[in-house]
Amino acid sequence: MDFLATVITDEIARRSQKKLASALRRANFRNQKTLEEFDFSFNPNLNRQLILELASCRFIEEKVCVLIVGPCGTGKSHIAQAWATAPSAPATMCCSPRSPRCSANCTPPGHQRL
Repeated sequence: MDFLATVITDEIARRSQKKLASALRRANFRNQKTLEEFDFSFNPNLNRQLILELASCRFIEEKVCVLIVGPCGTGKSHIAQAWATAPSAPATMCCSPRSPRCSANCTPPGHQRL
């Protein structure tokens, strides 16, 4: 019985890893990013606490959309990739491709800008 349980556990882990690898390939990330390597001192206007809180991916369970907008070079892609590849990120999390058509001023009323 222990052998069968081990085989099943290993198969579940293998399938989970394969699913994650496939999702990361489809996301077309240039390279792996983490929040630990993000330079928060580069932009002191960023709400570090909010970014770290969002890294828990609790917003997904709460069914809250997160839109990251801002000028070029401010770390939007780095943060999104770090969230998507975080250990707390569910396999269903996705990142949309960069959208140059998104306005930097599209924060809806009642929402918080990072």
